[in-house]
Amino acid sequence: MKMLGLSARDRRTAIAGLIGVMLLLGSARGLPAVRAWEGRERARGAALAAELSAARAARRDLPRIRDSLRVRLARYATLDSTFIVARSPSDGAAALASTLEELADGASFRITGLQVRVDTAIVAGLARVGIRVTGIGDVRGVAELLRAIEGSDRPVLVIRELAIAQQDPTAAGTKAEALRVDLLVEGMCVIRPGGAT
Repeated sequence: MKMLGLSARDRRTAIAGLIGVMLLLGSARGLPAVRAWEGRERARGAALAAELSAARAARRDLPRIRDSLRVRLARYATLDSTFIVARSPSDGAAALASTLEELADGASFRITGLQVRVDTAIVAGLARVGIRVTGIGDVRGVAELLRAIEGSDRPVLVIRELAIAQQDPTAAGTKAEALRVDLLVEGMCVIRPGGAT
């Protein structure tokens, strides 16, 4: 039986040609898609291999990293104990004022005025606090106060400005000399909003 006037041999040839064209069209569209999928899978495999390699290297370095962390935490604890710790820069300035009053009492120096200087800019949890101290003392009292401030272990304080003048230049030579001192003392304050520790 002839279909569309084609012999059986022509029909087989037409079907084979149609199958060939379909295979060509399928491979033209399917082959790039398969290659793209294969490329994505290879890239993903390479990324996973790199991640695994990094994890293995980190695992080998873990003891060294732990030792480094221990050393850094100990250094931080040492440094942390040298700063004023407060909830705010204002609280830090109040703590600094209290420390200076204690140091002045121990040095036989009379504080006549305190002026708080607070830097409200907090950088990395640190703020600079300062106190301008005005007071009266003899030479020995002033020297003891300065030594106490500069030699203080906790907190570390720095004298930024210092002015010393004679209290009464016309005083008799037999009277003890009183010096009027004006100094600016600064320290670093660790800000811990949850509360000072």
